[in-house]
Amino acid sequence: MLFRSEETNSAYAIAKISGMRLLQAYRQEFNYKWFSVMPTNLYGINDNFSTTASHVLPAIIRKMHDAKINNLPYVKLWGSGTPKREFMNVDDFAEAINLLLQKYDSNEPINIGVGQEISILDLANLIKEIVQFDGDIFWDDSKPDGTPRKLLDISKLTSLGFKPKINLENGIKATYNWYLEQLEKTLLALTQQLKELDSARKKAAEDRRVAAAELASVKEYIKAAWDQAYKEAQQEHSNIVKEASALQIKVLDRNEQLDKREKALERKERTILNQIDKEVERG
Repeated sequence: MLFRSEETNSAYAIAKISGMRLLQAYRQEFNYKWFSVMPTNLYGINDNFSTTASHVLPAIIRKMHDAKINNLPYVKLWGSGTPKREFMNVDDFAEAINLLLQKYDSNEPINIGVGQEISILDLANLIKEIVQFDGDIFWDDSKPDGTPRKLLDISKLTSLGFKPKINLENGIKATYNWYLEQLEKTLLALTQQLKELDSARKKAAEDRRVAAAELASVKEYIKAAWDQAYKEAQQEHSNIVKEASALQIKVLDRNEQLDKREKALERKERTILNQIDKEVERG
C-alpha cells in the first residue's frame, strides 16, 4: 500500500482522493476552472435522522429525543466518546462555497470547516442538554471509535475572508427545532391521513348500506315479478283448463246427440225393414 489509513475510513478516504486526483487531471489537461473542496462534518436542517443511515450528530439527536419521549433511563452510544470531530452548519458551508466561487482558483484542494473540534462525549452532553434528556449516557466501547481526530486546517479559507457565523450550540438548537417541526408536520400529515381513512371507511360503509338496500329492492322486485308471473301463469292455466273442460263437454254433448241420432236412424231403419217384410208377406 502507498499509505496507511484508519481501518473504518479507508475506503471512503481512497474514494475521495481518487476523485480529487481525477479533477486535477481534468483541470491540467483541459484547463477547466475546477477545484476540489474538502468539507468537514456537516449538519443542519434537512439532515438525515434515520436510525440506520444517519451521521453522528443527527443520530445522537434522534436517540436522545426518542429516549426522552419514551422515558428511557439511558441511551447507548458507540465507542468511548474520546474521539474529536469538527462540525460545520450547512448554511456556513454554503457561504464558504459562494466565497470560493468568487475568490478561489487553484489546482490544490481547499478545506472547508470551522477550525474547532469537540469530543464526541462533549457533543453528546451538549445535545443532551439541548434536547433536555434527563437520562444517562452509556458508552459501548466494544464498538469502534474511528479516527481519533479530524480537525481541518482552514488557513487558506480564512485568508480569503471566511468566518463561520453559526456556533455549534446554536446550530444544534436550530437543527433540533427543525427536526421537531418535521415530526409535527409528520404527525399532522398522519392525523390527516387517519381522518381521510376514517372518512373513506364511513363512505365505504354508507356505499355498502346503499348497495345492500338496492340489492334488497332488486330482490323484492324480482320476487314480486316472479309472484305476479306465477299468478298470471296459474290464471292462464286455469282458463285453459276451463276452456278445455267446456270444449270437452261440447264434444261429449255432440257425441251424445250423434249417438241419439244414430239410434233414431237405426229404429227408423228397422221400422222400414219391418214394413217391407209385412208387404212381402201380403203379396
